[in-house]
Amino acid sequence: MAATELRFDDLLDPVLTPAQQQMVDYANANPVDYSVDAVLAAARATTGIDSVGPDDGWDERLQVWIDVAHEPNRTNMARMAMLGLSTKFLSNRMRIHDFAARHPEVRDIEIAAPVMVSGLFRSGTSHLVNLLAADTRFRGAPLWELNQMVPGRGDGAGPDGVDPRFTRAAANYEMAQAANPYIKSWHPMDPWRIEEDIEILASNFSGTYPEHLFQHAEQWRDYHLAHDQTQHYEFQKLCMQVMSWHRPGERWLTKYPAHIECLQALVNVFPDVIVVETHRDPVGAVVSAATMHSYMARTWQHEIDYAHHLDYWRDLSQRLLEAGVRDRHLVEDQVVDVYYDEMVADNWSAVNAVYDKAGIEMTDQSRAQIQAFIDNNAQGRDGRIVYDLRGHFGVEPEDVRKPFEAYLERHPVRIEVK
Repeated sequence: MAATELRFDDLLDPVLTPAQQQMVDYANANPVDYSVDAVLAAARATTGIDSVGPDDGWDERLQVWIDVAHEPNRTNMARMAMLGLSTKFLSNRMRIHDFAARHPEVRDIEIAAPVMVSGLFRSGTSHLVNLLAADTRFRGAPLWELNQMVPGRGDGAGPDGVDPRFTRAAANYEMAQAANPYIKSWHPMDPWRIEEDIEILASNFSGTYPEHLFQHAEQWRDYHLAHDQTQHYEFQKLCMQVMSWHRPGERWLTKYPAHIECLQALVNVFPDVIVVETHRDPVGAVVSAATMHSYMARTWQHEIDYAHHLDYWRDLSQRLLEAGVRDRHLVEDQVVDVYYDEMVADNWSAVNAVYDKAGIEMTDQSRAQIQAFIDNNAQGRDGRIVYDLRGHFGVEPEDVRKPFEAYLERHPVRIEVK
């Protein structure tokens, strides 16, 4: 059966859904105080913990996020959403450092040869990490756990035997679908799915999270790129150790596209990492990102500059891929290349390549688990989004592809947007 086609018919002339309009109206009627003091107060009230952990500049980084949210073109809804998200992230940070202070032995937990999926945004990284995580020998971090990495004190499974963090994540996903009816097809966020390390890094107020949430965040981008990321990977390792303490596993598996521009910091902390890099026609990835961020901007920005969104995500993609080529030598013997079109045609080609490089034996049980995931997660199952580069952004594919010539010489991906 052919997948249902989903088209952005109102991208250039947004018509808010009733749910979107309700959110915007509520935010306008209830403007929030999005400030460092407000986030800190809310996180302390949420966690019952006073200490924020080490004085490592977290508040300076958060202030940059806040400054972006207060740019003239940002809406009350953007500030309200970022207040809630920043509170979640600071709460996670506080819980992690509090737990590590009470259980210093957690830092002795070994994180050996983690498998970390990276590559261009919109190049199949989410599908690949969840495909691999179907093998229950992997220790991945699902969204329900990343939303709150340390259980609340006294929390346990509810009467139904379900972790309350899972229940909350499911409710959040329902709200997310109301805010963005395309999200299930674009980037499904079911509580059980393995989510990005972007959530971990954001809990230390680092990474590319603001660029995604704000659709573009030049001030944060420039600040982020001017700082070494090693301390944030050290925080990620601590988070993985704490999560392992609560729920052990055999081999860590994570994903974050922007690992490829942080390879030096990554190997500083995880020297034996196995890096799985996905590759796709950059034009397909860029138009996908630019379209979805332009759609989300209808409630986060007063005026939408579609050309700027395309330029921003093309430039960001170019930055990531050039960094990946530049620093490839740091992990050359530890990299698995996965080509998007080949993975779509045959999921097993990607799985086998990763297992070979990582030295993982394929068992009958693992094979059955992975095949079950393939059978239940066919591409386009929840609809296939149709992008219109020329109609929505007024540019030709070759205009977008041209800056990626050096990358394409190294990785001759199949051209999919013509």
